[in-house]
Amino acid sequence: MQKTVQNVGGISDSFGNAVAISNDGNTIIVGCKQDDTGAYNGGSIIVFTSNNITTWVENETLAGTSASAYLGHSVALSSAGNVAIAGAYLDTIGGNNYQGSATVFYRR
Repeated sequence: MQKTVQNVGGISDSFGNAVAISNDGNTIIVGCKQDDTGAYNGGSIIVFTSNNITTWVENETLAGTSASAYLGHSVALSSAGNVAIAGAYLDTIGGNNYQGSATVFYRR
């Protein structure tokens, strides 16, 4: 067993509020809906990879850019682990407060 934590976490980031794992077990994504990396409470998803399912390495942080959007409130990962989707349920879109959005991320 290995506990995964955010390399650069902050107080009240809500790391772990949503999680998903690829079918092959080599990629996990973790929602961190109150992360301030891109914007205040913009949220983020953190990508971890492993080639042996016993050691997980933080690979990338995909940060939200809209304040108080809470990106990472919900997450999903494709079976191959190369496409992720994250919900930002309070995202403001074109002046519509709290409309919400979903962002798709592709691994290159």
